[in-house]
Amino acid sequence: MGWVITRSVTKPLNRIIEGMNAAANQVASASGQVSSASQSLAQGSSEQAAGVEETSSSLEEMSSMTKQNAANAQQANTLMTEANTMVAEAQGSMGRLSTAIEEIRKSSDETYTCCCGDEASLSSGSGSPNSNDSCSRTGEGDSSSFPRGTRIGRDRRP
Repeated sequence: MGWVITRSVTKPLNRIIEGMNAAANQVASASGQVSSASQSLAQGSSEQAAGVEETSSSLEEMSSMTKQNAANAQQANTLMTEANTMVAEAQGSMGRLSTAIEEIRKSSDETYTCCCGDEASLSSGSGSPNSNDSCSRTGEGDSSSFPRGTRIGRDRRP
């Protein structure tokens, strides 16, 4: 009878132990799967973090380049404004130069006519070009400086 009692107690205990071992094996297997999944997630997270860090670095570099481009554009705008001012000043200077050249040409023509006269009128004896008051009107030199009919520095007539 002791044997029967022992057997009746040990058999259910053995089944319980086997069930617990099976459950422990399943828990261990599930733990391995959870661990593997955790490692995969950790690796994915690390890769994403590296990607985010790289993107952040790229964005910082783009921001820096954009700021530099904006500064360069502002500098170019300032230089273009200065160049436009210089061009306008140069145009004004060229206009004044052109006016001065024209005034010199007119004065030269008047001096030539005043001092040298028209060869046709000199050769025809119709009178001296200095007989009129053109030299005194121009305010250029006096008619006594040059003999009548002498050409002064030019071979052309007006």
